[in-house]
Amino acid sequence: MTGLLLDRGRRRWSGRRDCVHFPPLQRWCAVEPGYLDGTEMLPADIIGAAAAGRIPDTRDLAQALRAIVVLHSGCPARVQPTALPNDRSGALSASPRRGFLLSIYGLDEDDIELAEGLVEACVSVGALAELERFSRWLPVPLAGQRTARFDRMRPSAAAA
Repeated sequence: MTGLLLDRGRRRWSGRRDCVHFPPLQRWCAVEPGYLDGTEMLPADIIGAAAAGRIPDTRDLAQALRAIVVLHSGCPARVQPTALPNDRSGALSASPRRGFLLSIYGLDEDDIELAEGLVEACVSVGALAELERFSRWLPVPLAGQRTARFDRMRPSAAAA
């Protein structure tokens, strides 16, 4: 399923010169650069690469899921690999379990429901398992606004 969603997302943007007018790209380009450690630039980077015929970074499931969310919804997403506690016994119990933290960002007009729905679809077919989900609503400054009071804020996230 992830391969199909990734392919559809790439085809949606391939060869399009009007992608800079995509409203989520315009909204995220207006966020103060660096506020989300570069994550705010992912829609422009990933959609721009697909429009230019380049394949976004999809070396593993986490990167592929990030690209799927961005290509379909325009919402930036960050993935962070993490080791999970091993709660199994037996011969393979010494092997570390791998997972990732997926953070999806959405502004007021973004289709965050679509972004979350893409993740839920992958979970529903067994492509990944959701271990925990939580959301936070945070103010995001636009370029040129003061950010001192927002410096400790973090994204909403779901662990997979």
